[in-house]
Formats: sequence, C-alpha cells, structure tokens
Amino acid sequence: LCIARRARAGQGSRGCLLVALGIGPWSVGEIYYTQVLWDAEVIPVPSIADIGYLMLCPLWFAGFTLVARQRVRGTAITIWIDGLCAALAVGAVAAAVVFEPVAHAAEGRPLAVATNLAYPIFDLVMVAMIVAVMTLRGWRFDRTFALLAAGVIAFWVADSVYLVQTANGTYTTGGAYDIGWWLGLVLISAAAWQPATAAR
Repeated sequence: LCIARRARAGQGSRGCLLVALGIGPWSVGEIYYTQVLWDAEVIPVPSIADIGYLMLCPLWFAGFTLVARQRVRGTAITIWIDGLCAALAVGAVAAAVVFEPVAHAAEGRPLAVATNLAYPIFDLVMVAMIVAVMTLRGWRFDRTFALLAAGVIAFWVADSVYLVQTANGTYTTGGAYDIGWWLGLVLISAAAWQPATAAR
C-alpha cells in the first residue's frame, strides 16, 4: 500500500516510501522468526529477525518526520514546548510500565542486552513523536494522524506485552496480542492513502 501510494506521488509521498522501506525488513524478520525460531528452545539475541525488526524504527522516524513537516508549519515556540512536554509525559508513563521490568530482567552479553532494550526505547520514541505532533496540531485528528496514532499504539502494545512477558518468563508464541503488530502495519499503510488536510 505504501509503495503504491509513492508510485502515485503527491504530498507526503517520500514519507510513505520511508515507511514502506521500514515495513519491508520488518516483514523479512517476521518471516525468519516464524519459519526458523518459532519453536526453538533457545532464541538467539540478536538474531536475523532482530535486525529486520529494528531496521523498521529509524525508517519510520524519518517517514513520520517528513509527513509531519507537511502538516505542521508556522508553529509558535511555546507550542513546540507544549509538544515536547506532552511527549516526555507519555514517554515517562510508558517507561514506568515497560522499560523497568525489561531493564531489570536484562542479562547476558552486552549486545543481547542492548538489543532487548532497543525495542522499548524505539517504541517510546515513536509514541512520543505522535503525541508531540498531535499537540502541535492542537489535538486536531485528521484521518492520516488518527490512523498513524492507532497503528503506532497497536504496535507499541504488542511489543510491550511481548517484552514484559519475555522478561517475566511467561511468553508463549502465538499469543492473542500478536495481531497488534499486523494491525499496526495495516493502519499505518492505510494512513498513507488518506488525503492531506491543511491546518492553520
């Protein structure tokens, strides 16, 4: 969906392309995980799946930034400060819920610990970015940002449940929350096709 949106060009299409480029390696990582690691007794960290999953985040950051720049212009510095405060507040709550148990359970090689901690950090930044942009827009949700926000939140919830359960040793493959990852991808891809709306 994102690649097709880019092919039709138009405003925000470069951001859509970056989002699509992020979905690609994430999907490769997911296929590798389900085909190779799904039933493994010990899952190596980091694995090829982790590389694919984590490549999504910087590409999404860049894509969201390009989309946001199209929608938020001429904003006063005081509103930017409001956006930063809102983003930090959301990040603090999310960190208290997810980051703490993951950090306490993190053990093993430094690279493995860094890989496990990268997921909650990247998720927190994505959620905070959406909150900051919505604050800058005066909490006016057009369809694009409503779908982006819903997609990022679905992704964050799925990642958070997975990380907390893994940290507590209660994770089992094929849980009901797995749909959050794919629902998030579909919502964000659908956001690429929404018409741009001008906001003053």
